[in-house]
Amino acid sequence: MALPLDTQRVMEVCAQYGSEPDLATYASALKPFRIVCRCGQSFMKAWSKLQQGNPALCVPCARQQAANKLRAKKAEEILERLDIAMNAYQATMDRTSYSGTKKKFTYTCACGEKRSDQTPETFLRSGTIPRCKACHRLSMFGEGNNHYNPKLTADDRQQRRLQPWYPYWDYEVKRQAKFTCAVSGFGGSSRFVREVTSHHLYSYKAHPTLRCIINNGVCLSRDVHEEFHRMYGRKRNTFAQFAEFYASKTGMEFSRPDPLRGKV
Repeated sequence: MALPLDTQRVMEVCAQYGSEPDLATYASALKPFRIVCRCGQSFMKAWSKLQQGNPALCVPCARQQAANKLRAKKAEEILERLDIAMNAYQATMDRTSYSGTKKKFTYTCACGEKRSDQTPETFLRSGTIPRCKACHRLSMFGEGNNHYNPKLTADDRQQRRLQPWYPYWDYEVKRQAKFTCAVSGFGGSSRFVREVTSHHLYSYKAHPTLRCIINNGVCLSRDVHEEFHRMYGRKRNTFAQFAEFYASKTGMEFSRPDPLRGKV
């Protein structure tokens, strides 16, 4: 027995999918009638099928919609996993920047710095910690480090430069010099970060108040750094020694102000 006609409901359901029903071909709820899909293609489908939840779309559009729903479901699952991973380190992610597991997205480190240098796949498969470079360097010191030695005293850690601020000082000296040796000109970009070193103009041990002053550091290539210490030793080095060394190597005066005189 044919079900009663419900043309108003047919129009409402088709409108939800952006399709247009041809009511002139609608004779019975059990008989297929013509529908113009949102893509412009015509197809036949019975009202009883639409009542069962079948979409008012042609086959290609219906498949595309099903695939989009599946992708959206998987994306939501991935976003939930990312949220859990981020919250564990007090970081937050920008959900609007997510466009796939292999594409970089934006997150905010616990310190407030925004980063876009990782992919969801890196975080979820490799266990990468969502931190900026500065926070990562700080995390390498103290009890969080695998090589942490609880037997060392505070003085031992000072002398061995095992302090949270030291990697920041080291990197900042290099960054401000654009990773370029002040004497030889070696370097020039961040890819040389491991091939250049930060030298204290006033020695670390003899001048504790200048240890973390950025202007008390100068970026040198490893060869130049070793050459300086071969000439002047490794104890009680001074600004004057480096100025003399710089002038002998470059033929120019070292123009940096003396950090010990407060001209920083």
